[in-house]
Amino acid sequence: MFWYFFTLKIKPYFFAEDKIIKQIIDCHTHLQTENLINEYFANREGYAIAIKSLDFLISNGDDSYTATIKYNNIFICECIDVLKPISQQLQLIKKYSNKFRTIGIKIYLGYQPVMSDDSKLFPIYEFAKENNLSIVFHCGVGTENLDKANYKKASCLPIENVARMYPEVNFIASHFDYPNFDDCANIVCNNNNIFTNISGAYENFDNKPYNQLINEFVTNIKPTIDKFGKNNYQIR
Repeated sequence: MFWYFFTLKIKPYFFAEDKIIKQIIDCHTHLQTENLINEYFANREGYAIAIKSLDFLISNGDDSYTATIKYNNIFICECIDVLKPISQQLQLIKKYSNKFRTIGIKIYLGYQPVMSDDSKLFPIYEFAKENNLSIVFHCGVGTENLDKANYKKASCLPIENVARMYPEVNFIASHFDYPNFDDCANIVCNNNNIFTNISGAYENFDNKPYNQLINEFVTNIKPTIDKFGKNNYQIR
């Protein structure tokens, strides 16, 4: 399933009267302001993964660390700025991982000039293996902040190389590598430790009505789901 990679950490099932009750896991959120966090949990139950953003992508600060103290059902997915010393960032993640319930690390492919199989990132994958963390990649078209010159670096395809090098680590190609759905579905189906999500797969650049946007998305993604997902638990 799209969110399966988090199940070992969050344990999204609990037992009541011999029945298994499945919990909802919102696996890709950016809950950065207190108002947004309060509004979010006023309207839903379950778990949320708050993914940290690079500094230049944040305009009004980030309260997600504070939120993990207030809400015990928020977990943190850290991020790494590959243009800064990586080892120092990993040390800080390890220091605070229990306090903030860290379950993953995001790497912003395309927003920064690096591909998923760049050897510069291998220490991050080693760290993830040692600390039982998932690796999340930005993949595909992003927001207006995405460096268009680096768009090709945001491809999901090289993830297959590192997934085979690090079989103990779960790798997530975010946004279904929009619009390259078939590419993403193919590597997910061929590798037990690659997963995806469809969160933010469609950016509303043209300010279309959301009903229209959703209908377009379903129409475009359905052929891929039908093609790859019928007999594969990772795509449903």
